[in-house]
Amino acid sequence: MLALRWWLGGGSGMIPSSGTDFDSVFILELESFIPFANDVERRVMYMMCTPARDSLFLVHGPGSLSPQAEQSLPGPDILERW
Repeated sequence: MLALRWWLGGGSGMIPSSGTDFDSVFILELESFIPFANDVERRVMYMMCTPARDSLFLVHGPGSLSPQAEQSLPGPDILERW
């Protein structure tokens, strides 16, 4: 949560400055970020995920992700789904 508050509070939207790492990063409301409409959105998502050193939590809810959103996520070899 600390990471998201910091990103949202920084003047440049959701992208942290380079060199900033966190043990865990939580990305809430995943359904608002995927599926990607263009390469810029894909890069923004990448920039939000990269500061995670140990754990990256992609949170959606309360309903299921759309089939398009599910397909845009990494496979089970990379992403553990709960």
